[in-house]
Order: sequence, then structure tokens, then C-alpha cells
Amino acid sequence: MKKRFHRNLSTGGWSMKTSQGRVEQIESAYLQSVRIHQPNLSSKKVQLTRYQGGKRSVFAWFWSNRYQVGSLPPIPQSAQRVRYNPRVDDWFHINGSRVDRLSQVWLTPSGECWAIQ
Repeated sequence: MKKRFHRNLSTGGWSMKTSQGRVEQIESAYLQSVRIHQPNLSSKKVQLTRYQGGKRSVFAWFWSNRYQVGSLPPIPQSAQRVRYNPRVDDWFHINGSRVDRLSQVWLTPSGECWAIQ
């Protein structure tokens, strides 16, 4: 069953939406075969959040049906940092290049996201 993961901007942690529609706060997760949902930049809510100080919300997330919540496998040296700031960035990126799919993702307790494409 596919699960949706996102960074909770209010608490600074990670959130996972369950198949029952409930959102659970999690410390960390390891995901495989990840599809990224990017924000719709023409959406009025996105525009309000980005440019007019509107209420923060989630506009981008990771989808995966292969995941492990809790203890993480070691992050290899070949993994690269994935970044996304909804107030500044248009999409998830690695070194400025947009990414829409990732083979492996590590969501760390410190809030970082590492991935292998």
C-alpha cells in the first residue's frame, strides 16, 4: 500500500499519511522506489504561502509502497542531499537539478533528506 511522506514544517519532524487517512508523526524513514509529488505553482494556496505569508501547508511529498519507519539502514557515501523549501524552491532538487523519482531515500531524525537517484 502506497504511503505519503512529507516534512512537517510546524514540528520540524516527518509525517506519514496512512491508508486510513490518518497522519502519523515519525522520527525517520527509509523509502525505496519513490515518486515525488511536486507543488502546483499556479495554485492560489501555493501563491499565498510563497509570496504573501499565508498559512503554511504541504504542497509536495514522497510516495512509496516500499518503506521502513524507524531505524535507518546506513546512508551510503554516494547518497546526495535532497532539498526543498516551499517558500523559495519550485521543486525538490539535488544540487539545483529537479528530481521527480528516486530509487532510495533516507528521511533522517535531524530533518535531512538523502537519496540515490
